[in-house]
Amino acid sequence: MRTIVMSLIWTILMLGIGYIAGVGMPDHSMAQYAQSPNGSYVAVVKNHWSIDPPNQSLWIKENNTVKQRKLEDLQEDVNFIEGIHWSPNSDLVVFDTRCFLLGLRPADGKIMKVSKEWTTINGNNEPRPIVGITFIGSSQFGYRYDGADNMVAVSMDGK
Repeated sequence: MRTIVMSLIWTILMLGIGYIAGVGMPDHSMAQYAQSPNGSYVAVVKNHWSIDPPNQSLWIKENNTVKQRKLEDLQEDVNFIEGIHWSPNSDLVVFDTRCFLLGLRPADGKIMKVSKEWTTINGNNEPRPIVGITFIGSSQFGYRYDGADNMVAVSMDGK
């Protein structure tokens, strides 16, 4: 009887250590991706193992090559992807996360990060929901908060 109890305790202990260490779990998996309209790039969101998910990172990959670039680690358990939006001509991609928008011009690697406004929703401090992202030429994008009449424009050139 004692051998059975000790074996059971050892098995439970090893399973717990394996779970915490992530043994047998992939390093990362694709949570979401969006190919550019011209097929040159793929915007990728990767999931990473975590005790307290989500734990994600944002990437850009050139199609037909192995070249990929990590753009941002999202804060674990706080921030996560809500959408990926490409401009019609593939000049810009915008990652819409819970806490910010990250715009990328893949051709030159230029990044523009815009924090979202926060408000109280049902007694909780939450980011204001964004209901629309549009593209203005090859170096600007715009977004509109839920309930707002005006769009906010963001220039990738910082102007």
